[in-house]
Amino acid sequence: MEFVSAFFERFDVRLASSETDKHEIYRLRHEVFLQELGYELSGVPENGEERDDYDSNAIYIVVFCRVTQQIVGSARIVVPQLHVIGSLSYLPVENYCGGSLASNTIDLENIPRDKLCEISRIVVARQYRKRKDLEGNDLQTAGLDAVNRLISIALFVSSAALLETMGRPHVMGFIEKKFARLLRGTGMKIERISPFHDICGLRAAYYGNTRDSLSHVSPLFSHMYALVKGRLDQAESVSPHTSHGAG
Repeated sequence: MEFVSAFFERFDVRLASSETDKHEIYRLRHEVFLQELGYELSGVPENGEERDDYDSNAIYIVVFCRVTQQIVGSARIVVPQLHVIGSLSYLPVENYCGGSLASNTIDLENIPRDKLCEISRIVVARQYRKRKDLEGNDLQTAGLDAVNRLISIALFVSSAALLETMGRPHVMGFIEKKFARLLRGTGMKIERISPFHDICGLRAAYYGNTRDSLSHVSPLFSHMYALVKGRLDQAESVSPHTSHGAG
């Protein structure tokens, strides 16, 4: 458990709590996705921020540095709008893949819409994404780099914890191969439900049920989940039908 303890000595997790938080997230996404990685995304950059239509319908998890109080990573949870007509009534992955999504374990079309969401726009600041010591995803031998690498895992685990509170266990998202392997290495159960697409690198749509996954995660990440869940439970509860404006 030492890596998790070391992680929470340097960082902490919370919900984005203000418009200031959201603008910091959009600026971080612009810096990483557009300036550093050169991704072509659906939104129109404005004032050094990366945003799209789904941000008006998203909840944000952030990891912040305890020393600087700066946001060093974020993830958004998009929920389908049940009372609108158009693209926002679907998740980004559904709009992109159309009818090509297919699962061997669940009837995707019959998942209740109020139990479904998507995790997307997982972003980590450049200085915390060193990977030279992470060949084979061996967290036990990667030292400080492993603690930093836990930021992306913490964002995913935190999202799962929040989804339990929201009562939305069914999750989709586009994930790159390396991150999918890393998630599976924690014991999380995810299933690829689309072919690979060239979307900011080679990615595929994946499906997971957070309740099922959390019963299989390794002790290391079960410990992280328990710590994160305690933090989020102290925050203001989030209604599964609440629309969170992007400002």
